[in-house]
Amino acid sequence: MNINAIRPFLSYLTSISFRIFALSALSIAAVATLSATYFIATERKTLQQERQQEFERLAELSLHAEVQSAHMRTLEKEFLLTQNLELLKWYRRENLAVQSTLQKMAVLDVASSSRESITDLTQGVAAHGQHFKTLSAAISRMGEDETKGLRGALRAAVHDVEDRLEASDLDPLTIKMLMMRRHEKDFIIRGDGKYIERIKQRHKEFDRLLAEAALPQAEKAQVATLMDQYIASFLAYSEQSSRIANIQTQLDSAFDEVTQIMDEVLGKASEGEARAHAELLRVTNQTDQIILLAGVIVLLASIILGFLIARSISRPLKDLTNSMLQLADGNMRVTVRNANAANEIGEMARAVEVFKTNAIRTKEVETQQEHEQARAQAERQSSFNQLANDFNHSVGRIVEELAQSSSQLSVTAGSMTQIAQDALARANMVDRTSLRATENAEMVASAMEEMNASIREINGQVARSANAAHRAAAALENTTTQMTSLSSTTDRIGEVISMISEIAQQTNLLALNATIESARVGEAGKGFAVVASEVKALATETSKATDSIAKLIHDVQDKTRNAADSIIDVRQAIEDVSGSTRSVAAAMEQQEATTQQVTQNITEAAAGTRDVSEGVTDLKGSSQQTQSAARSVEEAAQELNGQSQTMKDQVAGFLRTVRSA
Repeated sequence: MNINAIRPFLSYLTSISFRIFALSALSIAAVATLSATYFIATERKTLQQERQQEFERLAELSLHAEVQSAHMRTLEKEFLLTQNLELLKWYRRENLAVQSTLQKMAVLDVASSSRESITDLTQGVAAHGQHFKTLSAAISRMGEDETKGLRGALRAAVHDVEDRLEASDLDPLTIKMLMMRRHEKDFIIRGDGKYIERIKQRHKEFDRLLAEAALPQAEKAQVATLMDQYIASFLAYSEQSSRIANIQTQLDSAFDEVTQIMDEVLGKASEGEARAHAELLRVTNQTDQIILLAGVIVLLASIILGFLIARSISRPLKDLTNSMLQLADGNMRVTVRNANAANEIGEMARAVEVFKTNAIRTKEVETQQEHEQARAQAERQSSFNQLANDFNHSVGRIVEELAQSSSQLSVTAGSMTQIAQDALARANMVDRTSLRATENAEMVASAMEEMNASIREINGQVARSANAAHRAAAALENTTTQMTSLSSTTDRIGEVISMISEIAQQTNLLALNATIESARVGEAGKGFAVVASEVKALATETSKATDSIAKLIHDVQDKTRNAADSIIDVRQAIEDVSGSTRSVAAAMEQQEATTQQVTQNITEAAAGTRDVSEGVTDLKGSSQQTQSAARSVEEAAQELNGQSQTMKDQVAGFLRTVRSA
């Protein structure tokens, strides 16, 4: 093989560009390795996260379905209590919502192990809805209220029988009917079947009493027909009630089954979520470990290879840098290394060798130029010194005069400021004195105004008191008339009470007679005896009440007469007060005229002090303006003095610069 043919390639392998390219390739390889590792690990982590999210979604839907089913159960119970037809729509809507949620659960991939349970759950919810539909239809047939359905028919039949018995005036039959009604209510409240048998037994007893009753045969047949209708309505009602109870039992069983299956599904979803979370943590830890291990390996390889490549570049560059630094320090005898190398380092070393040769030549030229510059500098410095002396003589005198003028102006401005301050202090003292005088005058005027207002208010109060006394006298006159009328009315009420007492005594006698007659009849008159006893007790209570009312009426009459006498005395006292208030009103009018005159004089004095205060205020404003102007002049003088000093410093600095140039 010809060595000259591969020499360019060998030169490229030893070049700096190839070494830098090798470092770049190493970095790219490290990044690619880490990226591939991170991508694979992230993909595994993402898959596990998606699985966990599906389990979370399944658990969320399970919990949502459980809440919806609980709401569905609540609507069912509320409908059974209120029988509100609007709740049927809400229940159907909630039932469909539960089924929709279950369908969303079934399509999830992680729900494969629970899909059979979800199907059973969907069927259970649908069955619960069907049972509820049957229950609502049965309740509708039973009747929404006591006027509809079987409840309405039962109520109508009862009223027909009761009306017919009341028209026939047969107490034994009515009592049996009432006993049957009691059994009916017991059954409605408790739902126990024993009350059905008791109603049937009372029905037989009713039929026997009806057969023995002293009624025409046609009326007996009519009563028997109405009673049969009542019994038939009750039996239909009881049968429907038992059917509703059975349907409710089926509803409870269906909901218990739904709840049990839903708990199982929710438990599986929670367990799956926990397993997915644990697997995600495991994959995450494993991924972090793989990425960390790959990073450590790539980092170590990069450090080792980078150190070797960097060292192969940095050592020749360091030698070349040392040579250049010695050349820069003026050492022209330094030896430049690596000048024969066949790469960029060799080219740089040969260029430094050229710099060395040129530096030697430049040093010789600079030495010659330094001698020429020293001679020219001496001539230029002599010219600058003469120019600075002339400028200092002409400008320095002007600056000194300007500084003296500004100092005199500052002294004058200070005197003006002191004079303005003295004038302002005196004006403030006069202003405070006039202000206190004004405030005192205004305070006295205000007090007189308040006193005048108080007198006017007293006059008004006295006038109103006189009017009130007059109205009170008139009202007492009316009250006396009304008390007389009240006394007459109580007399008439006493007469009515006496009449009520007599009626109660007669009612008591009638009740006593009725009790005696019912005792003669025997067993059949017991019911009437009870009623007579109640009437007698009521008559006795009425008699006692009328006696109490009569005593109260008598007390009212006595107190009414005493009140009438007291009202006459009060009327005389009010007339005396009215005369006194008129005298006080005349005296207060004279006092009001006097206070108005005093108030007017004080108001005029306050106006005069306000004029003085306004003049002093104008004087204060003028003094403040004078003080402000003096302060401005003083500040301008100080500023001028500072600028003149600055100008002196600038001139001195300029002269120093010129002399040192």
